[in-house]
Amino acid sequence: SFFVRGWQCEVAGGLRYAHTRQTYNVSETGDYGTVLYYQTINSRHNFDGCGPVVSLEGRRSLSPDWLSFFAKSRGSLLGGKASGYSDLRQEYINPTWTNTKSYSADENKWDALAIVDLEIGVRASRSQTSVTTFVELAAVGYMWFGAGNASNADFGIGSSTQYLTSNDNENLGLFGGRLTFGVI
Repeated sequence: SFFVRGWQCEVAGGLRYAHTRQTYNVSETGDYGTVLYYQTINSRHNFDGCGPVVSLEGRRSLSPDWLSFFAKSRGSLLGGKASGYSDLRQEYINPTWTNTKSYSADENKWDALAIVDLEIGVRASRSQTSVTTFVELAAVGYMWFGAGNASNADFGIGSSTQYLTSNDNENLGLFGGRLTFGVI
């Protein structure tokens, strides 16, 4: 713990594990005059990895001693296994014939995923003898760089080959709030 211009700061480190599983399934039905068609696409994208995390937290007391402002930031670089799977099934039906086509592909690879999270909020605390009670209210944001998504897989079908490429250029962002009660 150290102080910088009225801010009490802490630096910490550790290990972070993350698992993501995203799925995307779609079905379509229609007709071309006398021909009915059915089409389904199912895909998924998974990541399991771990890596180092670094955290920086700063607190600054506001006018009343029991109220403070805080900001927390964490960054991680995870390495692990990424996998994806996609299948496409098409069926065309008319009164005299049926034509069904089915394609599937999967991909497994080692990948890296960067995660950054930020919290900004206020803390109210009260100390009595050896016990401190507190309430924190914060806005929380996460950004998972390169997490991809299941609906954005590149699925190609050639005359003799099938391939699936997970689009890892997509980011996943989350934003929310946190309300914490505690006793120290």
